[in-house]
Amino acid sequence: VPYAILAGNHDVRNASNSVVDTDYDLANEPFLDTFPVDRAEAHDTFGGADPTGLNRFSIFEAEGQQYLVLSLNWRVSDATLAWASDVLDAHSELPTIIASHDIISIQNDGVTGETSPNGERLWDALINDNDQVFLTLNGHYHGSAKVERQNAAGNTVTQILTDHQMAYEGGNGYMNLLEFDITNGEINVNTLSPWVVSKPEDKLTSYDTPVLTGANEQYSIPVDFESRFAGFTTVEPAQSDLSARAIEILTEGFNGAPESAHAAAGNEHDYVQAEGTLAHWQLTGDAGEVAEGQLFDDLAGDSDLYREAIDASGSATAQPGNVTIVDSAQTYSPSQQAVCFNDSSRERFSYLTTAPDAPVNNADLSGGYTIETFLMLDDEWAADVNGWSKALTRSGNRSLIEGMPWSQWDYTASPAALGISNLREFQWTEIGEDATRGDKTNWSGEILTGTWSHVALVNDAETETTVMYVNGAPVLRTAQDTYGMSFNEGMPWILGSDWVDDGATNGWHGCIGETRIVDRPLEAAEWLTA
Repeated sequence: VPYAILAGNHDVRNASNSVVDTDYDLANEPFLDTFPVDRAEAHDTFGGADPTGLNRFSIFEAEGQQYLVLSLNWRVSDATLAWASDVLDAHSELPTIIASHDIISIQNDGVTGETSPNGERLWDALINDNDQVFLTLNGHYHGSAKVERQNAAGNTVTQILTDHQMAYEGGNGYMNLLEFDITNGEINVNTLSPWVVSKPEDKLTSYDTPVLTGANEQYSIPVDFESRFAGFTTVEPAQSDLSARAIEILTEGFNGAPESAHAAAGNEHDYVQAEGTLAHWQLTGDAGEVAEGQLFDDLAGDSDLYREAIDASGSATAQPGNVTIVDSAQTYSPSQQAVCFNDSSRERFSYLTTAPDAPVNNADLSGGYTIETFLMLDDEWAADVNGWSKALTRSGNRSLIEGMPWSQWDYTASPAALGISNLREFQWTEIGEDATRGDKTNWSGEILTGTWSHVALVNDAETETTVMYVNGAPVLRTAQDTYGMSFNEGMPWILGSDWVDDGATNGWHGCIGETRIVDRPLEAAEWLTA
């Protein structure tokens, strides 16, 4: 099968924005070892390459019409742009697709596309003044998006972003299939996964869907080929609807994945009473400001939470109104209320805490555990202000735990914490029962702001793994060689901030819902979402 390929930021040795392809030591680029130009030359669609070998063009034919595909490196030099411009000039009669790793990006809503700085450079240098370019393709930014821009000739250029790497199982094999329907004047876009339909049935989950139909995943782009491209040949298609036929071929024999075990709760009491529950907080009350010292009952015992007094919290800028109860929750949470932490930052934070003598403080989790919580990032969350903040923390100082090895990162942080990275990934960091093994972490994919997520952390002492589930889907980056959890005696669990260097810091900018701690690994049928 003829193909075109290009290097992204993880395929070059130096992905700095200030380093371009002509700066590379080409003899030391693994991409060129694996995909040398002479390998591309084996395809009759190959048209040529620039002097670096990293930028290439192809010409393919479909239904009597030829198309030019220009494949550009992660960051291109002015010399490469000149080469690309010459290629376009030499094939000015061909409808052209430009593919590069970074052209359009996606906003925090996960739907709206926008041109990236690198994409703007390509627009100015190659796309805007070359009317033959009607389509661009890229990845890099997580999600699916589409942008339509008018070029200098007044014609529409459609720009498509597809990147599923942060979805279930690292993208679940999803790829775009584009059908060029010349007769009906449209490009039909579908998002399909041959991987999903090849999985054993007993491994399927509710996330295994062969065809995605969400925003920017299944749609049609109107293109009047004849008026857009002079001399374009209209040919009757061999089949009336190739996209429908492709989906039919793909899904033949696929019986579907099981339905989700999640269910909306009838009321706040509608959840499985899990044996071994050590603490269960529903964070309910009258909507509005949470007063200092205000209690939240522990439904499982005597480990109530309360809002720490501002003067004892360690934050000189926290205000009474920074903590509020809201009537908002994830669909499957039995409790339909939550506590929100507003205007949080590294210096401005508030938190809920267990009392110094709460039983859960000294909980023995050596046999494994399940920690569940519902989290939402504020729409105004910003990486430079709110990155690496924590939502749930077993406070203390891991450096004081016997056997804990020195590490460059987080050596004086708490024994365990769930928070968010500067890339909006959930991170669970823990020191297991055997502290000599050091820090173990789980990482999710990218998390959208303003959207509730159910997070379950399941530690199985027998398999010595901790698995993070986000909305029921296990994330790929599982913590290995870990069982149980170390802790500092008498140190409280806190919600709403991190704990480093023996004090609170870096407040959670968003909301926290119902939270539960159980002293054994639970199956999904026992989770709060069941």
